[in-house]
Amino acid sequence: MSLRAAFWSGISVIGVALISLPATGVPPPLLLYNTSESAPLGWYRVEPLEVISRGDLVVSNLPEAASRLAIQRRYLASGIPVIKTVRALEGDTVCEVEGVLHINGTPTVCLRSEDSKGRALPSPWTACRQLKLDEVLLLSDRTPDSFDGRYNGAV
Repeated sequence: MSLRAAFWSGISVIGVALISLPATGVPPPLLLYNTSESAPLGWYRVEPLEVISRGDLVVSNLPEAASRLAIQRRYLASGIPVIKTVRALEGDTVCEVEGVLHINGTPTVCLRSEDSKGRALPSPWTACRQLKLDEVLLLSDRTPDSFDGRYNGAV
């Protein structure tokens, strides 16, 4: 993560802290600045969703192992959430077929075996599997090298 990205992420956290509890005692929407190309750059107002649907743009923390790898390789700074699109929900079947991730039989995104620096990327998709209750698959089709559910599985 660049110094500029870290700066704006820090400013986001400070801004949220300063406006976190208005007179009503109800937390306001969270403000988050995105510096990753896997979602449009800029400020996001984050509000809780009662129902998550395919196509929703959501904020999520990476699974623990993926977070450690992202920090180690400097894909993302510690404590910074990702903004991704919900592509599969509970009951959907996700398969890797010849380097392409399929959702319910439809080719979706390509998987890479290594990142831009030649380092091996993990792949949790060694066999087809149906997403469980409360699981979603988060992907970005904006960039072919997005570090998303292709490499860290469902959340």
